[in-house]
Amino acid sequence: MHHLIAPSAHELLEELVVSRINHQLGFPEAAKDAVPKEILSSIEDYSMGTVRSLDDYMKFIGVDVTRKEITRLRWCEDGMPPPGLEHLKHLYNWLDKLLKPKKSWVSQLIGALKEI
Repeated sequence: MHHLIAPSAHELLEELVVSRINHQLGFPEAAKDAVPKEILSSIEDYSMGTVRSLDDYMKFIGVDVTRKEITRLRWCEDGMPPPGLEHLKHLYNWLDKLLKPKKSWVSQLIGALKEI
């Protein structure tokens, strides 16, 4: 909510947090020289980790912060494991069962009556 007179403490804190997260995600407008140095305090303690680089992760999830684009990920939309993790397909089987259309009780009743 925006106030006509002055922003609330919550709004100021939110702005700081968003700036910090944007910096961590690599948004150009939140580059190190574009944000107050206080926002970056202890930032190395809250990194993305060491399994993959930030660039690799952003490509993996289909986000381009420079062009402000999100790529549709068919594997995600289809409920499939991402590329390179196909060996985890068995973990996605529950989704197949969940998405299978079930007959309503009315359809089941009509089907049963037809068999009589």
